[in-house]
Amino acid sequence: MTVLSLIPRQRAAVLEAAREIFARSGFLEVSLGDIAYRARLSPVRMAELFKGKKELFDAVVEPRLARPRAREVAMLTAIFEEGREQGTFEVRDSRAAARALALGFQHVECTLLRVGLPPGALKRL
Repeated sequence: MTVLSLIPRQRAAVLEAAREIFARSGFLEVSLGDIAYRARLSPVRMAELFKGKKELFDAVVEPRLARPRAREVAMLTAIFEEGREQGTFEVRDSRAAARALALGFQHVECTLLRVGLPPGALKRL
């Protein structure tokens, strides 16, 4: 096994550890050392893979922001369809509107994580 073949595995381990820790604690409460420890890498190796916590956070959330979750789109589409049938909403394309709204929710969720609110914090307010 060459050193180059370890890089994708180490990067995947770091992303998985970061995904878990960011989701549990939020962006501000987590250190790169916490993530390196969870991924079983040295802090020096971690710094070679990711320049900083923001770069790592972006690498974790980017795939999530690429497309909305299907469950949310289906639920929002049903809401828009029912609203259109009842005359509550004037939406031409319910699926497109649902997709846009679901993406917006995901951006808000990721922003809240970045500023340090743990997942579900708004539900408790």
